[in-house]
Amino acid sequence: MPSSAVSVRNRKTPGRYADGNGLYLVVDDSGAKCWILRTVVTGKRRDIGLGSVRPVSLADARDEATRLRGRHHDGVAQSETQRGTSRSAPVRAGAGVRSSVAECGGE
Repeated sequence: MPSSAVSVRNRKTPGRYADGNGLYLVVDDSGAKCWILRTVVTGKRRDIGLGSVRPVSLADARDEATRLRGRHHDGVAQSETQRGTSRSAPVRAGAGVRSSVAECGGE
């Protein structure tokens, strides 16, 4: 379980490592590291890529995961809330989210 920036930096073995509350550090076979938020959107499990560990720190990943969990729990599309519109729309699969390690920058 990555509990500090040092443990994230030192993690080398490929796999998916839980940080808690649906946030995972994914290390692929090449050593690339990426943050993934596993959540349920309109009754379906989704893995949402939050980015590579280089530009996205552990603290930033935790903050973003908390923010996205709240939005997806409410069933409001991320693009709708960013535009500030009052209309709510169900979140669709792939609606502005990255779903794989390769799509999140691969580092």
